Amino acid sequence: MSEKKKKTGAPSKYKEEYCQQIVEFFDKEPYEPVQIKVENLDGAMVDSVAVNKAGQPILKPCQLPTLEGFAKSIGVHRETLLNWGKEFTEFFDAIKKAKEIQREILVQNALVGAYDKTFSIFFAKNNTDMNDRGNADFAPVELPPNATSKEMCDHIIRSAAAGQMRIDHAKSYVDIIGASLRIEEVTELAERLKRIEEKLNGGDK
Repeated sequence: MSEKKKKTGAPSKYKEEYCQQIVEFFDKEPYEPVQIKVENLDGAMVDSVAVNKAGQPILKPCQLPTLEGFAKSIGVHRETLLNWGKEFTEFFDAIKKAKEIQREILVQNALVGAYDKTFSIFFAKNNTDMNDRGNADFAPVELPPNATSKEMCDHIIRSAAAGQMRIDHAKSYVDIIGASLRIEEVTELAERLKRIEEKLNGGDK
């Protein structure tokens, strides 16, 4: 039986199987190599993987799953899903799991360059818990216009150090933006974040 958080007067279209369905809807491979046909030495056309100028596979991101998309697939509105989450504990947990999968898809595609980093940051700030406006400890940070990836990462780290952004959110932003940086720059950013986290956890006592 569904565990309700509260009772409602109107009949609900909610079904327990939606808990599994929403997770399955979101549970996609983040990307796949672009498949092409090439001619082999014998003149036959065979399947192959498209590569860029650097010889790396060209990756096609999956269609990013959203609450709107799942709602449409079962004939309801996004707001209906959110209301069910308030009413049914197990569906609330399913939505939370689906959003975690969505965030991982977003991060993985940003890391391999399949998503534009500006889009990734905008979507993350507006659709995941990286922009939890209900949390008094977190205020969305405005990134400097026309800044380089390194400058944006520096700005985010300074915001975390000043208490303007949660450290876990800062790590996620840096993961996305820093995908194009050199390994030594990524290492330096990670060390700075680690020192901030240790300080916030009382490591400097």
